[in-house]
Amino acid sequence: MEDSPITPRQLQYLTELYRLEQTYQNEQTYTAIADLAVELLDTQSNATRILSYLRESNLVEHKRYQGIRTTALGKNKILKFLHRQYIIEAFLMKVMKFGWDKIHTEAQNLASSTTDKVLKQMWVMAGQPEFSPFGEPIPDKDGHSKTIDDIPLTIAEVQSEYRISRIMLRMSDRLEYLQALGLVPQQAITLLHRAPFDGPLQIKLNHEFRILGHQLAEYIFVIPEGNT
Repeated sequence: MEDSPITPRQLQYLTELYRLEQTYQNEQTYTAIADLAVELLDTQSNATRILSYLRESNLVEHKRYQGIRTTALGKNKILKFLHRQYIIEAFLMKVMKFGWDKIHTEAQNLASSTTDKVLKQMWVMAGQPEFSPFGEPIPDKDGHSKTIDDIPLTIAEVQSEYRISRIMLRMSDRLEYLQALGLVPQQAITLLHRAPFDGPLQIKLNHEFRILGHQLAEYIFVIPEGNT
């Protein structure tokens, strides 16, 4: 892996910004610095300092009163890193049997230090996966990634059948909760009802019913059943 001029914490900011852009499908708009700081459990002043360096490195761009977004250079750097991180996540879960809620942080810590030779063997041992355990396509080593034509569950049509494509959050307690509900990638579900004014959603899976809050459902992306 080529030498990185940014620290692991700065890279964490960069990848989290990219994840938020993917989650809210807002690559052409901006994310508030305060929102990013909340996601990373950091102060706004520290977030501003880190993002200032990333902006000077042309990895993010900033627009006053609106926020920040990744640049083309920033996205390419992120995707090259995610190539490594997603392979390690798959290895940790499939081979080492780590819990779904534990692999993200461990993979982030290992991604920069793992050699290409070891990474390739991890990929082979994990079954040559094309997707991360969270459902994202694994980019190639040059930073090219497939796109998924999916939508957030919160805007899906009710009384329709779907298959979960991606889970876009990484908070361990929420991942544990989703797994307990059976809401994991490739799970078939039926969206039965969505309450108005960002109310809860009623879902059916495996002949059982689930109630899911709107805020959590925003992080679940789905594909109409039959389109997978």
